[in-house]
Amino acid sequence: RQPAVVLPPQNLPPLALEQIWSVGGSCGHDTDQLNGPHGVVIGKDVSRIFVADSGNQRIAVFDLDGGKLRPIDSDRFEEPHDVDIDPGGELIVLDSVGSPLLCIDSQTAEVATLSIDTSFYRPRGLSISASGELIVSDTGGGRVVLMTPDGTTLAIYGGADSAVGRGQPVDAIVTDRALWAITAEDGRLWDLNTDGSMAAVERTSTLDGPQLADLEDGTFFLSDPARQTIFYHRSDGRPMAQFAYAGVLQRPTGIDAAIIDGKLHLVVVDTDQCEVSLWQALF
Repeated sequence: RQPAVVLPPQNLPPLALEQIWSVGGSCGHDTDQLNGPHGVVIGKDVSRIFVADSGNQRIAVFDLDGGKLRPIDSDRFEEPHDVDIDPGGELIVLDSVGSPLLCIDSQTAEVATLSIDTSFYRPRGLSISASGELIVSDTGGGRVVLMTPDGTTLAIYGGADSAVGRGQPVDAIVTDRALWAITAEDGRLWDLNTDGSMAAVERTSTLDGPQLADLEDGTFFLSDPARQTIFYHRSDGRPMAQFAYAGVLQRPTGIDAAIIDGKLHLVVVDTDQCEVSLWQALF
């Protein structure tokens, strides 16, 4: 029998953020609209933001000041779901249906399939470590796969018959302290190095599941789409603050964070509202 899920306390102190801008708010297929967006990443040069515009089968690009740039289109995209930047500054796209991993040239915007032999099934999460390792949440396969940049498998965590697999991993990050993963169907945050876990977010579907974003100091953010909240965690995994404004976020999924000009910046993708917003710490 499964133990009762104990979610993080509702009285966590608020994370003081102010909204810098938001774009979108209406779903559609025009060039200035998003449709079912998910993963997001702030570019290495912190001048652009890239969003996996899943329903439109493209990557939406924004200036850091919120200006919409020309989207990146390709017939290689079927359902781009997550994005990250490798140490060389190239944009890597995780596609849940088509070729799992694609690379977008930072100069030409040409899209190429990475020559990595994988057997992923409906993967939902991608992150890249500071040294270039790829961490793929193979959601349908019930596992998290750690690979070198050339595709050599370093480790596999979980599996179809494991607790991680049954929970369905949808995102993972590696910090200097742990390899963290979040599973959507049981809302648990996992330290994969120790196989330990804690109840973290409300259960949700794998399609619009929670996402992780880390900072260089090992702290990280975790979105809770069902409760319209984003949690800020210490490097040991404990939640220490939460960010939520009533009526502002409807289904926050994709998140990324960076320190820019000495201040914390958090970008949030709201899948239901087809909206991207940028927030800045007040301190």
